[in-house]
Amino acid sequence: MDAPKKFKSNNKTKTTKGRQKVEIKKVEKKSNLQVTFSKRRQGLFKKASELCVLCGAKVGIIVFSPKDKPFCFGHPDVNAVVDQYLLENENPSFEEHRDVCRCHELIPLNKEYEEAVMEWEREKMIAEAIKQGKIRFEEFWWDRDIDSMGMEELEEYVNAMEEMRNRLVMRANELITMEVAAATAAAKTEVADGEIADNGFTDSPDPGLGPCGGVGVQF
Repeated sequence: MDAPKKFKSNNKTKTTKGRQKVEIKKVEKKSNLQVTFSKRRQGLFKKASELCVLCGAKVGIIVFSPKDKPFCFGHPDVNAVVDQYLLENENPSFEEHRDVCRCHELIPLNKEYEEAVMEWEREKMIAEAIKQGKIRFEEFWWDRDIDSMGMEELEEYVNAMEEMRNRLVMRANELITMEVAAATAAAKTEVADGEIADNGFTDSPDPGLGPCGGVGVQF
């Protein structure tokens, strides 16, 4: 009787670690800090909203960004939830509370929430583009809110702006020099071929158009 054949396994050893659990710790990179905060904050508000819909819960959330900017979410109203918590055993009517609230107290909260949603959507698009390798987050540094910067950040911002201006001037001058050189070379070729010799042109370049002839860009 023949011995049973041994079958070779086609399973290959995995070379990757697979899905890993993300370690919860503070984000050290400043460029990722605001993006992470916005994404997590929006996720928190979304979960709170789902809790209100599913269970009829009354929820009040107040969070402060790393730059101490407040963001609020409440159902049916942040002020009413906070008041009920502070009053402990008393249970004020939320309908009555909303009726006596002044409109100008609610408008800033709604506006802040709408701004938070818009900011999150914008940063979500940026984060997705970063993830796909299309752009770098650092490319948007000039779009930061200067009103929230400290003195050290402002100095870094000014230095970066000056560096960008110098690079723009240098690049513009390089392009102008290349265009002038190309035009001069073309003119020399035409003269050498006798195409415009009868018109009295010479093959000497215009001194005002050379790389050192004063043509350039200055800001």
